[in-house]
Amino acid sequence: MILTSLISSFVLIFLSELADKTQVLILGLSTRFENRMHVFAGVALAHVIMDVIGVVAGGLVSITLPPMLSKLFGIGFLRPKGRSFTASE
Repeated sequence: MILTSLISSFVLIFLSELADKTQVLILGLSTRFENRMHVFAGVALAHVIMDVIGVVAGGLVSITLPPMLSKLFGIGFLRPKGRSFTASE
């Protein structure tokens, strides 16, 4: 069970973050600063803090909202992302 949630989380986040604006920003920071380990450490720290906030907020939502309402919010959150895949410009 733990391995399933770990693998699912990794795959979903990895694929959704691949080549997004954050990656472009990291690329720019890496070209600007010579010590790339400092850039990596700063990026990793920022991701850890944001992920902790997300996990804590998700945990609070899961214990305070009824399950059906949580599912509706989840669908509402994903809906704009789905539109970006189907929208033709």
